[in-house]
Amino acid sequence: MQFVGVDLERSDGVVVARFGDNWLAVEATAAVERFIGKRVILGVRPEHIEDAALATNAPPGRKLEAVVDIREDLGSDIYVHFGVSGPPVRCEDVKAAVGEDAVAATEAHTKQKGTLWVARVGLTSAAQEGKPLDLVVDTSHLRFFDPETGSGIYTNRR
Repeated sequence: MQFVGVDLERSDGVVVARFGDNWLAVEATAAVERFIGKRVILGVRPEHIEDAALATNAPPGRKLEAVVDIREDLGSDIYVHFGVSGPPVRCEDVKAAVGEDAVAATEAHTKQKGTLWVARVGLTSAAQEGKPLDLVVDTSHLRFFDPETGSGIYTNRR
């Protein structure tokens, strides 16, 4: 799962998660509603992001614009690496696990290209390294976390 800090807000009656120049429309559950106006952590898996050219009738609230950094052809899958603008999620456990040099290198990349994400796209994707690519996110699979506690934001929790 890849993460980015997002601001939850209401826009034209829809709850959106904003990060940098991007925004995604999200389901307005009771749990999410409690965090409107706050920064939370958004998590999304690569398999829930698709090349927009291969997805049909995706509404604007599910689209991301990206520039492909790396295209990995892995037989039955294609993985597209790209940066998204928005604050990266770093914790002391991550810093301890990867070391200060790796954190510094990642932060330098983040300043240049954004937080690193990966999408698993269909085999017929025309994604090319260095070229723009429109992506679609299956927002029904987004996960949110409270940055203060690290706990998931779910409807059945108070």
